[in-house]
Amino acid sequence: MEQLKNNRNLYLIPLIVVIIGLTLMPNHGNAPSIPYVDKLVHFLMYFGLALNLSYKFQKTKHRVLALVSGGLLGVVLEIIQHYIPGRDMSFIDGVANGIGLILGWLFYVRFRAFSHKVFNFLKA
Repeated sequence: MEQLKNNRNLYLIPLIVVIIGLTLMPNHGNAPSIPYVDKLVHFLMYFGLALNLSYKFQKTKHRVLALVSGGLLGVVLEIIQHYIPGRDMSFIDGVANGIGLILGWLFYVRFRAFSHKVFNFLKA
């Protein structure tokens, strides 16, 4: 059972590191110029975060706290971006983060058995 719990960190911790790294990376004007692609990236990062948090924390109370923590991570990172050269704080990015968290959680709850199969397949 302990091994199963440790395996649930397999993608969660690297994903959090990637989210923090991408969010806090200075922008020197070489970002892609496709309109709104950054909102899609925010959505996908936090959708994946919600899936991983929901998989990691099986009890509803723990899952809710984890998802709230994921939302707080998004808010704190948006505030920190204000102080990074070439980056700025964006309310719309925060909304994309929140929508990603909510829809990721809903996807996990609706397709729980499928989600477990995917995570187990990825671990193999």
